[in-house]
Amino acid sequence: MAGGLKVAVERARAGVGPPVKIEVEVDTLEELQEASTSGVDAVLLDNMSIEMLRQAVAMATGKAITEASGGITPKTAPRDRGNRGGPPLRGVDHPQRAGRSTWR
Repeated sequence: MAGGLKVAVERARAGVGPPVKIEVEVDTLEELQEASTSGVDAVLLDNMSIEMLRQAVAMATGKAITEASGGITPKTAPRDRGNRGGPPLRGVDHPQRAGRSTWR
């Protein structure tokens, strides 16, 4: 990588400017922690268990938009009461919609 995630995000941000959203893919909570403090706009939570997704969404709330991939469906996506029971994930990729994100 370019000296770590924070450095890579800083370089990307300098190259494209604030209007462009920067998303990174993570597959561990440690990577998510680093992403959360690097100033990314969105995080793709890749191939995480449902329990790990719950933890990841809680960690990212208020810091970055979250999206999940790796067999997650809208029915299994973590939910919270603060979002009227709806998924706090902005997008979910799953086999029935392969290649098409529900990103909004």
